[in-house]
Amino acid sequence: MEERRPRHRPPPPEASSPWLVFYHGRGLRNQSFYSLSKPNNTYVRSIPELRNKYVWNCCYGWLILSNYKEDQFSLWNLATIESIVLPPLKINSETCINGALLTSPPSEPNCSLLLFDKGLRRILFCRLQNQHWIEKSYRKEMEAMGGGSSDFLTDPVSCNGKLYASTFSFSQLVSIEQNNSLVIRSRGSSKPNTAEYLSPHQRRDLVESCGDLFAIITIDGGIIHEDVIGIEIFKLDFSSMIWERVESVRDRVFFLCNNYALSCPTEISSQQIRGNCVYFTRRKDKSLYSYNMDDGSISVSLPCPNIPTPWWSPIWVMPDFRSHAYKCKRKAKKEEEEEEEEEEEDDEGSGKKKEVVQRAENIEKLEKREAKGLHLLDLPSDVLKSISELLISVDYLKFRAICKMTRHVAPPIEWRTRMSGSDQRRYSLSPWLMNFEKSKGVCSFVDPNHGDKYLIQIPKLLQDATLCYCKDGWLLMCQPSYSEEQSQLCLIFFNPFTKNIIPYPALPPLFSDASSFSFSSAPTSADCVVVVVTFLYRAVRICISRSREDEWIQMQLEIEPFFFPGFTVPVFINGAFYFMNMDGILGVLSLEGGDHGGCNWKTLETPQKPCNGFNHNLLAECDGQLISVFIGDFGKWVRVFKLNHLTMVWERVENLGNRTLYISRSSALSTVATNSKLENKIFIPRFCGEGIVSYSLSTGMYQYSYGCEGGSLKDYQGTRKLLLCGWMEPRWY
Repeated sequence: MEERRPRHRPPPPEASSPWLVFYHGRGLRNQSFYSLSKPNNTYVRSIPELRNKYVWNCCYGWLILSNYKEDQFSLWNLATIESIVLPPLKINSETCINGALLTSPPSEPNCSLLLFDKGLRRILFCRLQNQHWIEKSYRKEMEAMGGGSSDFLTDPVSCNGKLYASTFSFSQLVSIEQNNSLVIRSRGSSKPNTAEYLSPHQRRDLVESCGDLFAIITIDGGIIHEDVIGIEIFKLDFSSMIWERVESVRDRVFFLCNNYALSCPTEISSQQIRGNCVYFTRRKDKSLYSYNMDDGSISVSLPCPNIPTPWWSPIWVMPDFRSHAYKCKRKAKKEEEEEEEEEEEDDEGSGKKKEVVQRAENIEKLEKREAKGLHLLDLPSDVLKSISELLISVDYLKFRAICKMTRHVAPPIEWRTRMSGSDQRRYSLSPWLMNFEKSKGVCSFVDPNHGDKYLIQIPKLLQDATLCYCKDGWLLMCQPSYSEEQSQLCLIFFNPFTKNIIPYPALPPLFSDASSFSFSSAPTSADCVVVVVTFLYRAVRICISRSREDEWIQMQLEIEPFFFPGFTVPVFINGAFYFMNMDGILGVLSLEGGDHGGCNWKTLETPQKPCNGFNHNLLAECDGQLISVFIGDFGKWVRVFKLNHLTMVWERVENLGNRTLYISRSSALSTVATNSKLENKIFIPRFCGEGIVSYSLSTGMYQYSYGCEGGSLKDYQGTRKLLLCGWMEPRWY
């Protein structure tokens, strides 16, 4: 439901959740207010204090506003409708405001507004009592901290009554003490160890939550770097001043927009807001995204689909949750949890006795039940074999694990034979969607053929690793290793079905944040070649390991023109690795005939990109042919091409026949469809409800199904995508 008549007063304040506010209409005079606690309601207003204003931050329930010239600032409170206008600010052409912060609520006598100017490397602050701007240059402090001429302070935040900011390079965290003037001190914290090798395009947000300081790192990919391919969260240990990675924040929830970040606990939010989540928006995008730390997925929705043009990227407006009532509520809950823990400890002794008695009773019941009926193994072997042929993959595996008899009647599954179509067994062997759920310490697998989900525990050795590539039933993981002298990246192969782990030597320094990882065949084969290709400005740095050599073979080749990969996996075909850059141009790393360790790189002049306006592009091998897939913004269109090696032209593919494509950021493969429902489809790592989403080349629509539920979609709206995932061929050898 939407109120369409503009009004001059804001909607009733939502104490349980923040407002998501869109600016829109002619002159951006109107605002649409959307609350997660009431997702069916949208309030349209035209508030004079917000017209033609830029929002810099939301502190203690107050919005920090400025005109577009950035020479007139004001404060405005949504709940009380109060407004505070600050004196005009004198600026020059070099001034570039990049952040703003209130030191305390305006009701306190020492409240000041701080403006961060990266152009002149200074802080401008104004005490609300005396209404006078004061300038504090931090050039000398930056030089003392080793900051370069291009480094500056950013991400101001207040935590436990103290003010902090970070350098743009994130090499330093500084504290800002407010006396008669501002005193800036380095806190000596080190940069968080993020997965920079995934993408050089990263955004950082500092946010306070319940007395803790967090850094939220958003890793961007896609052609225009607006597609989130990873989110990492760190919490500052104030005793050691070290950023520690966290896989769960429990009842906390974060809200990100273009300029700032906010947080609140779910104790005071509505049931519609999930804890352990990050809600965020993107520039020039009306969608609302939600990152779930439990399974590493990002959901997307359209909160205000009828926003008129023109419109501006939305902002968050948060009430002040630092009230006495809230603190008392948290204290009461903590005392309640402690009482429950004490009760559990008191019951532990009696609980163990009950458990032993219950176990004995269960065994007795089972023995009586077994005495009345036949065992599975009492059946003839041909009947057991017929049963095994009706089982889907994981149930087939469990059946084989019973005893020698079941292993005899149910031989090991040969993946390559099954994918060629020559094995006509009725059990499913379509690829599974694997998700690396770090917070739970498991790999989850979903069979798109049946929707069944299975869990496999992750070894502790790999719980800090990042998935880089998967193929032939193996995961190629990148495991960071840190010491006082240096940091290293180690590659580790992991087969989640057999639990086999194959470590590789530590990689040499990559010297870049744009690297691609791949391997030619399973690491257990003698001809396995592992490559790590790092793309520099006009060069490509290659690390190769053949048959698990003790050291990596390194080489650096000059390339022309500049080649930057499009955040997609390379494809190994006909003895060479094929890469596709963001412009749809192919690069080939040949393993034969080169003068540099048997390798040769070539950027192909043809084929040229077959279409324009795409946001994602990737390669796959399909029945021995090189296939390219181009996807439009927000998945609004999908086009498939195959390479004609004679003419070196991409030819449009309208029908895949009996083949199915499975694509993700870490894998791309094709198989013979195990049934007619899978034919001529492209499966992507997205869900709608509990059903995996696929794109049908026959209908030009996305489809999903789970049990009796199913439907069609035009684009990605209403879906959730997995980040640390890939398509895997089940392999138990």
